[in-house]
Amino acid sequence: MKYLKKIPLLFFLILTISCGFQPILKDLDLSRISFKQINYTGDQRLIFLAKSNLNLRKNNSTNGYILDLSFSESKSTSSLDSAGNPNKEQLTVNIGMILKDNNNKIITQDRFEGSRTINVTSSLSADDQRLTLERLNIANEIFPRILFSINLAFKE
Repeated sequence: MKYLKKIPLLFFLILTISCGFQPILKDLDLSRISFKQINYTGDQRLIFLAKSNLNLRKNNSTNGYILDLSFSESKSTSSLDSAGNPNKEQLTVNIGMILKDNNNKIITQDRFEGSRTINVTSSLSADDQRLTLERLNIANEIFPRILFSINLAFKE
C-alpha cells in the first residue's frame, strides 16, 4: 500500500524528464551573438549602469547585429504632506530596445519599464542617495529582461 502512493510521483517524474523539458533561461548566453554596433542614447547615468551591467560585447566585424538602447527617467510627485511639500515621489525608468540585422532590418523591438515610490525627506543628500540606489534597483530588474529578449530573438 505504501508503494502505491509513490507510483503517481514516480510516473510524473519520468514523464517530466522524458518530455525534454528545459527552462528557457538555462542557456542565456550572448557570447555567440556578435554586435557590430551598440548605440546608447538618453540619460547618461542609466547608460553607465547599462554598460557596466549588461556586459554586451561589440565586435568590429561587418556581419554583426546592431543594438539600439534608449534610456529615459522621470520623477513625479505622488503625494504631498499637509504643508503642500512632496513626501513621496514616483521614479520611473524606461528603456527602449531595437535589435537589427546587418541590413538594418528590425529583428525585434521592445520597451521595458520599472518604477518605484520613494519617500522624500528634508535631507537633500539622503534623498539623492536613495534616488541613486532606487535607480540602480530598477535598472537591475530591467537588465535581465533585456538580455532575455535578445536571447529569445535568436532562439526563434
